Amino acid sequence: MKKLFYIFIIISIVTLSSSIVIGQTNQVQLIEKLIEIRSIDNDIERLQEYDKLVDSLNIVDDMKTDETKLTNKMIVKHSGSGMKTTRPFETEGPWEIQWNAQGDIFQIYLYNESGNLVDIAANQMGAGEGSFYSPKKGSFYIEVNAMGKWELKIIDLNN
Repeated sequence: MKKLFYIFIIISIVTLSSSIVIGQTNQVQLIEKLIEIRSIDNDIERLQEYDKLVDSLNIVDDMKTDETKLTNKMIVKHSGSGMKTTRPFETEGPWEIQWNAQGDIFQIYLYNESGNLVDIAANQMGAGEGSFYSPKKGSFYIEVNAMGKWELKIIDLNN
């Protein structure tokens, strides 16, 4: 049952990411590749093939830390375990989301005040930390989808 849940999450993530990143023409090829990956019985091999596919899409940003994060003002901080939708926050841009996740899956979906998906800020398998930069100003809210504990901060990068 847990295996099927992971497969469903992976297919959902990549399908949503693909519609944003690569467009309609490559979605059929992506779905075919996901079906091929899904048929791999060995969990480790299946995850390795999934990672290769995600890397080939170039949707995972460099998650290196930046020393400038320490000098900026925190707009809001959230933590939890599992799923959560945050209250809206305002920013004059630029700003950044910084996170630390302890579980198996961690995703952040960024929405504007109208409820439209703006970006997928995080799509992380396994524990770790990372960040997402945005130069945009406006009112946003976040939907977190996670398996495990997590913490995130939204940082105002205006000095």
